[in-house]
Amino acid sequence: MKILVLDHPRVRSKIHFNDIANTPLWSCLMAGYVSAFLMKKGLDVTYIDAVEERLTFEDTKDKIFSIAPDILSVNAVYLWENTKMLFEFLHDVKIGLKNLHINRFGFFPSLGFYGILQNCDFIDSIAVGECEQTIFELIHSIKEGADIKMLPGIVTTKYKRLTVFRKPQKDPDIFPFPHRVQKNFTTISILGSRGCYNQCSFCPIPVFYNQGPLWRGRSIQNILEEMTELVTMGYRDFYFVDPNFIGPGARGKERAKNLLSEIKRLGVTLGLETRANDIDDEIAACFPEAGVKSLLIGLESACANVLTKIGKKTNPNVSRKAIKYLRKYKLEPEIGFIMFEPDMTREEIIENFNFLMENNLLDRLDRTTNLLSHKLIVFANTPGFFYYSSQGRVKRLDSYGFEAEISYVDDKVLAISNIVINLCLYILSEMSKQGSPIYWQGSMYDQGPIEINKLLIELFAWIISLDIDKVDIEGITKEGITQIEMTLNSLRKNRNFTMPDP
Repeated sequence: MKILVLDHPRVRSKIHFNDIANTPLWSCLMAGYVSAFLMKKGLDVTYIDAVEERLTFEDTKDKIFSIAPDILSVNAVYLWENTKMLFEFLHDVKIGLKNLHINRFGFFPSLGFYGILQNCDFIDSIAVGECEQTIFELIHSIKEGADIKMLPGIVTTKYKRLTVFRKPQKDPDIFPFPHRVQKNFTTISILGSRGCYNQCSFCPIPVFYNQGPLWRGRSIQNILEEMTELVTMGYRDFYFVDPNFIGPGARGKERAKNLLSEIKRLGVTLGLETRANDIDDEIAACFPEAGVKSLLIGLESACANVLTKIGKKTNPNVSRKAIKYLRKYKLEPEIGFIMFEPDMTREEIIENFNFLMENNLLDRLDRTTNLLSHKLIVFANTPGFFYYSSQGRVKRLDSYGFEAEISYVDDKVLAISNIVINLCLYILSEMSKQGSPIYWQGSMYDQGPIEINKLLIELFAWIISLDIDKVDIEGITKEGITQIEMTLNSLRKNRNFTMPDP
């Protein structure tokens, strides 16, 4: 029996150009983990990473037809407004291979399986939650001709209910290292733990692992074995895709410090992500010594009220301290931030803005456009979804019952968010153009990015000062774009800005 595990092509969203909230970062390794697990069990497995190979949906379809698998297991990632393209692709594959069993796994299908199966009868099964063992048992049952609907973690087209939950494995060391097809020696992703000990209302991770421990760390020895193997292959820059690198409490910090101490011996560089409340002076000092060059902390908001509502279990002072500790050791943090949340007031937007200014976080155009433009994204079956649903504020769901549109308590906040997001998307689009004075691969400290960054901050301050009830929203947006375009035209005429290399 031929098994094909697929990471499908990605299509960039125009609406969510700079938004990575569609799936947790570690999704990029999930199919590799499934492939490695099935290979270790002795199955005939082919792994296609269409993202790494830069394949289109048509290219991928041709490869699938040439292999003619019996089972196609797809790491399904939500593609915002382009998600329909993924389902059309799978429908075409099913038509071409009528006896093919199509299975989906990942965060999107785990949280949104009912809506997917209601709309897509060509999907045969979905593996819900941690999926390696589930997919292995699914394959075994299909080979034996057994009924699959009672398998733990499996939902089928005919029986659109999860009958038995699959508990996550207690020890993540049991999983073999993920199968990889990456050939270029740029940054390589690695997963040091599974889950997150917190339960932020907007996050799909706790729901994904809701039948077991919320955070499980791999042993230091196990992580080092994988990293050593990758270093031998030529990789020198690693990014930990864990939602929370440090882990819970004093034991989490001690493990993180010991891990960083061991990694230091490898002489590599690192990137990682963690929570602000886990950063203190002692652990911040360990980061540069271990080669950490990039670190993201999810602050999410500077408003204590908002942080409480989204279940962040932290406060603005904790965020300030975390930034201070990192900068003490010459490590400039990247920031996860939700500028707009449906329950906010205009005063809270101002509070967010003032926090970013006071902490010198709006100093780079690439960072400023992200920090000023993100709004809360709500997905099905998250705590946030149930909160807004209980208040009758879910206006509509997408075609697959996954992404929810939420009504705002204050229409002024919604109007401000729409204006700002449109301005930031306009700038981000310009940053993607090679030859632009603000091209993203150039230095953010060149004249072009500095001037546009200054203008964007001024526009934001102007917008939040307006009496939104008495202005033309469309007109304000056009005025902002006109000012941005005028500044860009001036920069284009000025031949002193640095042109990036092609």
